[in-house]
Amino acid sequence: MSSNSFCGLRQTTSQDLATTGDPSSAASPERGGVEYAIEDVEKLLKEKPKNLKEKNGEESRTELEMQMKSKEEESNSIIAELSKNCASLEARCIKEETDMLAEKDARVAAEIARATLSEELKMIRQLMSENKHLLE
Repeated sequence: MSSNSFCGLRQTTSQDLATTGDPSSAASPERGGVEYAIEDVEKLLKEKPKNLKEKNGEESRTELEMQMKSKEEESNSIIAELSKNCASLEARCIKEETDMLAEKDARVAAEIARATLSEELKMIRQLMSENKHLLE
């Protein structure tokens, strides 16, 4: 049998029909004298969808990888922005706590000063009442 190969298919000629007696692998003179064996064509037809599925699968996988990469970049951007906001809020909290402590310290100092002045005033009044007769 004389046969050539094209895309993994076996070409048969009208000579092969005479040798093998198999019409399924015979060449057709109306079609230019070259035809492929039916089994090989069926095999190719089965492989083609498989190859397309693999190609589509690769494209889908590539597309999913691109989407995942995009989502990862978006997530990283959001994380960076939230970290920046968190740092800003922490700084504001520290400032407010510092301001509150300063106000508390000022309040305590004012209360101590008031108490001290009240005691001094009380002592002066007491001395004035004791020495009232000297002032007259």
